[in-house]
Amino acid sequence: MQLVGNIEDLGLGEILQIVCFSRKSGTLMLNSRKREGSLVFKNGQVVRATSSVIKEGVSDILIKEKAITAEQLKNALEIQKNEGFRESLGSVLIKNLNLPAQLIEDTAVRLIEKSVFSLFLWRDGSFVFELGDFIETPEIIMNDPLQYTLTNGLNPQFMAMEGARLQDEAGREENIPVDEFFAEEPYKQEALPLAAIPPSAVPSVTPALIQEGTVLVIDDDPLTRGVIRNQLVQMGFKASAFGQSEAGLRKVEELVSKKEHPIVIADLFMPTMDGEGMLGGLEILGRLKTDFQNIPVIIISEHPNSKTEKEVMDLNAYSYLQKPKKLQFKEDGTTPEVALFIEKLTATLSRLTRRDKTLVEPQFFMQEYLKEMEGGGGFLESGPAEPKVEESKGLRILKEMLVELSRPLSVSEIILLILRFSSEIMNRAVVFAVKNDKIVGQGQFGIEIKGAVADKRVRKMAIPLNEPSVLKEALDMKTAIVKRLDPIQWNEYIVRELGGYLPVESFVVPVVVQGKTALILYGDNAPAGDKIGDTSTLEIFLAQASMALERILLERRLSDKNN
Repeated sequence: MQLVGNIEDLGLGEILQIVCFSRKSGTLMLNSRKREGSLVFKNGQVVRATSSVIKEGVSDILIKEKAITAEQLKNALEIQKNEGFRESLGSVLIKNLNLPAQLIEDTAVRLIEKSVFSLFLWRDGSFVFELGDFIETPEIIMNDPLQYTLTNGLNPQFMAMEGARLQDEAGREENIPVDEFFAEEPYKQEALPLAAIPPSAVPSVTPALIQEGTVLVIDDDPLTRGVIRNQLVQMGFKASAFGQSEAGLRKVEELVSKKEHPIVIADLFMPTMDGEGMLGGLEILGRLKTDFQNIPVIIISEHPNSKTEKEVMDLNAYSYLQKPKKLQFKEDGTTPEVALFIEKLTATLSRLTRRDKTLVEPQFFMQEYLKEMEGGGGFLESGPAEPKVEESKGLRILKEMLVELSRPLSVSEIILLILRFSSEIMNRAVVFAVKNDKIVGQGQFGIEIKGAVADKRVRKMAIPLNEPSVLKEALDMKTAIVKRLDPIQWNEYIVRELGGYLPVESFVVPVVVQGKTALILYGDNAPAGDKIGDTSTLEIFLAQASMALERILLERRLSDKNN
C-alpha cells in the first residue's frame, strides 16, 4: 500500500501524528528540490531517519567525540565487509568491539532527531509512505549513511511538536539569513523590584517560585495550545507549547537542570503517557508534585466539575481554570470567551511571577540541534521546486475526515463518519455495537434488501457473543480481518440479513475503546464480485475515532459522578 502526496498539502507533522496513532510500520520517503529524506516506523515509532543534508553517520560522531579510534573504526569496517554487510556498522561496534549498546543508541538518536528536524524546513516537495516492515538488506546497509536502527523507537508526536515549532520560527524569520536564524539570542527581562508589590497581592508559595520562568503550555489540541501560547507571548510572557505530556515533562527537567523555575499549564483531558487513559493533566500534576514539588501547575479544562476540581486541588495544583470550548478558539484569539480566559490566566501568572509582562518572545531549545548541522543553507529552499504529484485518493479522504473528527461529536455522529469513510472504500458497510452478550446492528450504508427497509433490518440484527462468527473473530483478535466468510451458522445469518449476497471477501475491524471493543465495522463489495481494496487509510481513521469515543466516555463518567 502506498500513500502519495505533497508536503505543502499534508505536512510532515501531520504524517507523524497519523502514523503514531495508527501504530503502523512502514517507510516514509520525501523529495524536495533535489534533496531526499526518509523515516522508518516500527509500530508507530521512528527507528531510523536520514536526510541528504545531514552528512554524518554514527561512526563520524563517535570519532569526533573520541569514543573510538580511527584504527577501531577501520577494523569494524573490515569485519562488516568480510561478513557481507549483514549487520550495520553500529551493531558491529557493539558485538565485536564491545562498545556499550547505549552509547550507539544515544548517538543514533541524536542523528535521527537532527535528520527529522531538518526535514521540517522543507516547504514543498512530495512524499510516499509505504506500509510494511523495514528489512535491512546487505545493499541497504552498504549504502546507509546512518548505519544503525534503533532498538527502541522515538515517539513521533514529540518530533511533530518540535518540528512545528521550528516551522513557526522559520516562517516568522523568513527574511533573516540562515546563519542568523539559527543563532541564539540572549534572553532579557525587566523584573519589578519586589518592594514595589504589596504582599497581599501574592499567594503564599515557595520563595524560589517568585521569579521569572518559562510558561509551558501542555494541551493535545494544536489550535488551543497555539492560541494560549501566542496570547501569552503577546502579553509579554516567555512561553512554549507542547502537544504531549512526555515532551512537556522533558522540558521541565531541562529547565530545572539549568536552575530555572518553569510554570506549567496543563489540559485536564488529554491522553495519558501510556495511551490507555484520558486524564493526562492529572497525571502530569501527580508526576510534577512527586519529582518537582515547587513547580506551580495550573490545570485547565473545558468541562469543570466539583469532584475533579477537588482531586486537582488535593494534589496541590496552583489553580484550576475553565477554558473555552474548542469551537470558541480562533487563531487570532479574538472571541470574547478566549479573551476572558486569557485575562484570568495572565492575572494568575502575574501573581506567580510578581512582575510586569515585558518579556521578548523566546528562542526555542530545538535550535540547539540545528545550529550544529553542516551546510545550514541546505535546510531551506535549495533548487527549483518540483512539480506536484497526484495525491492518493485515500490520503485526501483521510485528511478531510480527520478534520471532521476533530470537532466535538456525539457517538452517533462518529458512527456516521465511520460509515462515510467506509463508503469511499467499499460498496457497503455496517457498524455493530458490542452490548453485554450480543453484537447488535447500529447503522449501515449501501445495503439493499428487496421488500425491506435496510436500516430497520440492520438494527434488529443480533449475534451472540459466545457463538463463532467473523465478527467474534475480529473482536477476539482485536485487529482487522480480510477474508472470505467461513460457512458457519452466524456468518450465514449475516449474509442472509444483509440481502443474501455472498461477498468474495469481507472486511471486519474492531474499534477498541479503553482496551475493550466498543464497535465492529463490517464491509464488503457485494453484490459486485470485487475483492476488498486497500483499507489502510480507513484503519488509521478508525484508530483516531477510537480516541474520540474514549474522550466521550470519560466526559460522561465525570458528568455522572458529579450528578
